[in-house]
Amino acid sequence: MSLPSLYRKIIPERIRLAIRGNLYTTPIEEVHIECLDKSIDVMIEWSNKNPNARLMLTPQFPSRSKELLDNTSNSVGLHVHTDLWTIQEGDYFLRSLNIHERHFAAGHWKYDWDILKECSAFGYVFIHMKCSIIHEMVYGLPPGLTLIPVHRHLHDYDILRIPPTLP
Repeated sequence: MSLPSLYRKIIPERIRLAIRGNLYTTPIEEVHIECLDKSIDVMIEWSNKNPNARLMLTPQFPSRSKELLDNTSNSVGLHVHTDLWTIQEGDYFLRSLNIHERHFAAGHWKYDWDILKECSAFGYVFIHMKCSIIHEMVYGLPPGLTLIPVHRHLHDYDILRIPPTLP
C-alpha cells in the first residue's frame, strides 16, 4: 500500500480537510532571511504582498538588507545563529540600518539561559519562539523579556520555491 493511500485510510476526510486548510490559511508571521543575495527581488515582491509578516534579518548582506527595507514596509527583527554571529554583531548590524525594533529569533530556535541574558543585555525584549518548542522553556525567561509565539514561519530560500499562486 502506498503512503498516500495509507494516509487516506487512516486519517478521516474531515481531518484531512482541516490539515490542508490550516496549512494554507495560517498566515506567515515571520521570515528568517539568510540568503538575501539570491532572493532580493523575490523578497521585495513577497514582502509587499505580505505586509504583516515580520522580516527577521541576519547580520549579513548589509547593502541588500538596506535595499529590502527601502522597498518594503514590513516590521523587522534580528535573527542570529549564535554559532555564526554574536548578538552584539547582529545588534550593530541592525543599528547600522537605523532599526530600533527589539525583536529576536535564535537560529534553529536554539535558546539557552545565556542567549536570553545576552538578548536582555542588548535590549531585545521580544523573544520569538516556535510554538512547538515553548514547552522546552522549563527555566523560564529572564525578567523584562516577552515571549512571542510563532505559529508559522518561512526562510527566504523557502519563498524562492513557492509557486507564484501562493502567498
